Order: sequence, then structure tokens, then C-alpha cells
Amino acid sequence: MNVQKLKAARILKGYTQTDVAKKLGVSLPTYAQKERGKIDFSIKEVIKLANILDLDIAQIDDIFFEGKLTKCITTPHEGREAG
Repeated sequence: MNVQKLKAARILKGYTQTDVAKKLGVSLPTYAQKERGKIDFSIKEVIKLANILDLDIAQIDDIFFEGKLTKCITTPHEGREAG
């Protein structure tokens, strides 16, 4: 997870960690640990965060999956044809 980009996305929306923690339904200490990469976000939390921060699929991929999601979608898998 790219913690700097997640923090930047939150700040760009004008939210504090407290704001996002409340919207996400977790305590502030829990959210702070998650934002720092100490605890992983669940996939449900990633989806909620994407909605809270208005992230598009490329931003979600970049922040949470380090580009692996779109690489998986755009790269043919071994033994299968693309298309």
C-alpha cells in the first residue's frame, strides 16, 4: 500500500483522519494505524474509502494494490489468449 498517496488523497478532500475514521466506522487509532500501513484494510474498507475519497480505479490500484490490479487485467495470463 502506498501510504503517502492515501494520505495525500485524504488531505486533498479536506478530511482529517478523524473524519475518515468516522465515515469508515472505525476508531481513530485503528484508522491511523491502517493509514500508516501497520494494519491492512479489508476489501470492504477499500471500497468504502474509494467512495469517501472519490477515488477512480487507477487511484485505487495505485494506492492499495501498487499497480498489480490493472497489470493483472491488462496482461494476458500464461496459457490463455488475450481477448
